[in-house]
Amino acid sequence: MRFGLGLFLLLALLNPAWGCQPGEDCTAGAGAYRVAPPPNWDGHSPLPTMIYFPGYKTTAADTMADIDIHGTAQRLGVLLVALEPAGGRWDLPPFGPPRRDEAAYVAAVLDAVEHDYPVDHSQLLAAGFSIGASMLWYLACSPPPSLSGRFTAFAAMSGTFWLPQPQTCAGPPFSLIQLNGTADKVFPIHGRSIQNGHMRQGDSIEAVDMLRRHDSCPMAAHRQDRMSTLGSADTSRLGSAKTPTPSGDTMPCDVDEACASGTRVRMCIHSGQHEVEGFWIDTAWIFTRQIAASRQREMSQGLRLQNHGG
Repeated sequence: MRFGLGLFLLLALLNPAWGCQPGEDCTAGAGAYRVAPPPNWDGHSPLPTMIYFPGYKTTAADTMADIDIHGTAQRLGVLLVALEPAGGRWDLPPFGPPRRDEAAYVAAVLDAVEHDYPVDHSQLLAAGFSIGASMLWYLACSPPPSLSGRFTAFAAMSGTFWLPQPQTCAGPPFSLIQLNGTADKVFPIHGRSIQNGHMRQGDSIEAVDMLRRHDSCPMAAHRQDRMSTLGSADTSRLGSAKTPTPSGDTMPCDVDEACASGTRVRMCIHSGQHEVEGFWIDTAWIFTRQIAASRQREMSQGLRLQNHGG
């Protein structure tokens, strides 16, 4: 009996929440998800966290088996939370009546993860790929109560809205990094028609341009002139920053870090195809940590002013 009680107390210390465990399918709201804390986590320190929206017909288990996603999160010391679209497809507004309330599902997963793990809310990233990036855009732009306020930043990889593309966001300003590949034929930078022209993917450049206006960013006034005709192989006019990639190339990025709303917006164009690479996750985390560090500096400055009667 004493042994059993001791074992129970030991397990409770190791996992006080008794919640979702690595390697198993968990449920929240009307959907499934999986979690994977970093390998050297001490069991109580706050965890930088990435909520991942996968592409078409990709399960949470598939995400955990992807070395570029799971492996990169492990290396970065990030808690990875893999979401799962119902029936393999996210319910985007242009697709007709929803089968599931996606905002409620994501909120339920967030609530469950925050109950089970000490999420570091200063470093909470929502990242999505392909149609998962589309879902991320719609949720970030949704009206209050919006999910955008729960995330530090959003990272949309190889995907954006579908037509008709929103002309503005109904929710509050938010920080986002968009990554697209010039060789992407599945979800090109400017989108493409599918189902014999019955549906069309949106334009990533137009989406980011809209967000810059929404966030009152300096580039908003002239961004469309600079980028509206950006072709699949033309990035010469793009880039107030150059980011080196593992292949030795440079990834040009347009960077807005002084938006009046206090947010940051960045768009990066790489030479890749329709794929997720670990480097894109790295780039998104650098963006997220820059925002977290900036907020921490602002808080520290505010406290100093208060202490000096400012």
